[in-house]
Amino acid sequence: MWANGVPLEDRPTLLPRLLRQAGYGTAMVGKLHLTPAMASSQPGDGSFGFDLVRLTEGDQTGGYRNGLRETAPNLADRLHRDFPPKRLCDLYEPGETLPEELDSTRWVGDQAIAAWRRRVQHKPTFMHVSFPEPHHPFAVPERFAAMVPREKIPARVSAPVDWSGLPPHFELLHRGRHPLIAQPLCDVTEDEWLRVRTNYYGMINFIDEQIGRILDVIEDDDRLTLILFTSDHGELLGDHGLLYKGLFHYDALLRVPLIAAGAGVAHRDAVVSNSVQQIDIMSSVLSIAGVGVPPECQGRMLPGLGSSLDAAPYRFTLTKQRGPWFTPERRVVTLRSSDWKLSVYNDRGVRGNISSRRRPG
Repeated sequence: MWANGVPLEDRPTLLPRLLRQAGYGTAMVGKLHLTPAMASSQPGDGSFGFDLVRLTEGDQTGGYRNGLRETAPNLADRLHRDFPPKRLCDLYEPGETLPEELDSTRWVGDQAIAAWRRRVQHKPTFMHVSFPEPHHPFAVPERFAAMVPREKIPARVSAPVDWSGLPPHFELLHRGRHPLIAQPLCDVTEDEWLRVRTNYYGMINFIDEQIGRILDVIEDDDRLTLILFTSDHGELLGDHGLLYKGLFHYDALLRVPLIAAGAGVAHRDAVVSNSVQQIDIMSSVLSIAGVGVPPECQGRMLPGLGSSLDAAPYRFTLTKQRGPWFTPERRVVTLRSSDWKLSVYNDRGVRGNISSRRRPG
């Protein structure tokens, strides 16, 4: 899948299908984005190899938004995600948010616990739990925003003084002339940036609490369980004078968490400094589950899972991205080693706009 809204072919070699064929029960809870997110027809039970599907997106029967419309119809559209956002920075105050018990983050936690207790027909279980947050709109219940010590929030990476050495769409976003997000980020005050960052970290606090609830249930179980925690992208949060995500291959977007715990992890609290890629997750999960890895799967075993912590699977790692909403379409490819990062953009249909940095940032 090379962009949001691109349907994924339901192939037999998808990770959950391979695990289900090997006797695992499979469940999907939360945000999936395997079809156009707001399409009227969304995946249901049995799709993509998942026995059980509980989604937060779209208007499918049994989904989060349908349930919200039934239980609190007056609040269902309180945080409707306008795109492009109508508010500067898509920033909401705590009093404008949904109550904790109605928030999608809590819903995902509740549904994941219910799915685990169901144990997908009491088989060995593979469960994919995906929280929509942290994400714009930047809105979080007050309790979680209050947990964030504002004095410890890192300072923003300042915007460039001269944008001429960067691809043109960088400055377009900063000046509010981006094709999707027409907001003048150059006018955002430091107080507004601080509120955005506080709400974002507050969303993470909310997710941490739900993960803790899920882990409490798992730890009460007598089955060995491997837990992998990661994210699909980061957030610029005002760094470099930019916001959201997109074709801006700064580390704020590219370097995402990857934490492994539980069964198969031999080195507690160890940190792997060598680069890995998210394509390694499928190979690692299949190997630990004792399921054959299909030859078309390009990932390798994650260090510390069946290999030493010092294993270096890659000399270079690769990130590719396409922006089909631009005219002409824009693309970026980033290659990085332990010391260097090289990003090549094709802005304005011309290849060769290059940005390289020592000790990538």
